[in-house]
Amino acid sequence: MTENSYLNPEYIKSMCTGAINDLTLDNTDLGEVETAIKNFMDNDELKGNAFSALKDSMNQYLTYITYLRDANDADIADYNSLSSAVGDEILDGATIRKNQKDAWESKCNNESIASDYRSKASATDNGIKAAFYMCVAWYHDKLAESDFETYLYWVGKEEKYDEIDNATKGLFGIGAEYRFKCIYNPNNPAKGGLYVGGSDIIYKLYVHALQYGDFKYNSNNVFDDEGAYGGNQGSPKVNVDEEMLAYLRKKTGNSKLTKEEAEEMLEKLNSEGCGYVAVTNSIFKEFEGKPDEFKKKFGFDMYDENGEINYNYLIVDFYLSTDDVYYLDETYGRTALWNDMLNYYEDNPDEFKQKYGIELFDADGNVTDEADAAIENEVNAIETETYEYETSGTTTYSRCNRCTHYATEKGITIDYDQYSINEDNPLNTDDIESYLRDGQEVVIGASDFNLYEEDGDVYTHVDGGHAMSVTGVTEEGLLIVSSWGKKYYIDPSKCDIDQMDVIDVVSD
Repeated sequence: MTENSYLNPEYIKSMCTGAINDLTLDNTDLGEVETAIKNFMDNDELKGNAFSALKDSMNQYLTYITYLRDANDADIADYNSLSSAVGDEILDGATIRKNQKDAWESKCNNESIASDYRSKASATDNGIKAAFYMCVAWYHDKLAESDFETYLYWVGKEEKYDEIDNATKGLFGIGAEYRFKCIYNPNNPAKGGLYVGGSDIIYKLYVHALQYGDFKYNSNNVFDDEGAYGGNQGSPKVNVDEEMLAYLRKKTGNSKLTKEEAEEMLEKLNSEGCGYVAVTNSIFKEFEGKPDEFKKKFGFDMYDENGEINYNYLIVDFYLSTDDVYYLDETYGRTALWNDMLNYYEDNPDEFKQKYGIELFDADGNVTDEADAAIENEVNAIETETYEYETSGTTTYSRCNRCTHYATEKGITIDYDQYSINEDNPLNTDDIESYLRDGQEVVIGASDFNLYEEDGDVYTHVDGGHAMSVTGVTEEGLLIVSSWGKKYYIDPSKCDIDQMDVIDVVSD
């Protein structure tokens, strides 16, 4: 157990019941698919070498259906075990650890007081005082004993949590193995492009395996094909209702903030917030299935009244908490500020010369070492822990600096690795798939590219820099991305990708 541990049996049992019902219904659907395939295979009217070969290949589909049904049965058994194991008591790590600490400190304090009074009793020649001091010492000894019993009570709560944790660690392993066979089997029949009854059966099996498998790889509703596909930096501006306005007034400390002022403030988020959204998507993926823990960390519900993920509030909270702020003594703080100042002066070299008295560029158009050092010296001379500097958007350095600071304030951890993409280190889609399978999130920075819709049509062309969450890779090598809350595709060979960030959010 840690201070961030939290167990809500009622919620877990409810989730288990829902999952068992879904898996039971899914087994019924799999049975119908199995029957359809067997009927096709038993149809003697379909003859010829092509049909014979097709019927033979159908055995592979039946094998996959068997794997999935066995996985469902294993998971149903494990959900029942989990539901039975969690007990009936909410176990809150923060409360338990605090009460342990308080009880132990009180015990030690009472023992110290008792010892002091025994010393006083030994030191006095007055019998009445000695008796009084011993009574006080006895009283505090009893308090210390009571404190120790309280301490052991809360230790028992921790041991109960650890017992449940250890008892459930091995669950869902069998089901995951079966689903792994379906998803990553090199003899996957889906590669043959076979269709049955007008629908791609193995594709449905893939979706099923991803939906119910114990994988974080694109397997939750943060990226929902039928709803919001990640967050949208433009959404907060057009959804300033009374509840959001009240939140913004509290967040900004401006009790008289008008709706028009709020919308104007959020328009800036709309124009520069893609980097904040990409990090927000990563946070939501980590908290999938843990709404109570999310609310404890962030102070608002993970889902809105319609059951949809509360993207707008987390995007706004992250943005307003950190925008244009550099945490200089934290990860990449000074580097981020130096980089953003340099980016500004590259667009405004006359201002640089006026301020520093030297040229920014040499004859070949490159930033001189002297100019680089001038900016670096200015940044290093700043003595405050934070520094505000207005920019338009984020870079990989400022995103890392701000999101790791924000995460620390919320009691979570974000590991943030950065990879420059260039001729010497080209983008590798195999690496992206590996990161996603490992439960990490991938964010790319790109410019001058087309966003394609699923049918291959161009949705729009993006000229400037844009940060996006990558959720997968197609067989053709296209990147599946989340942008403005929708699912798009980009061709990495036809765009300028200069940065890839790999993010791992840890909630406890």
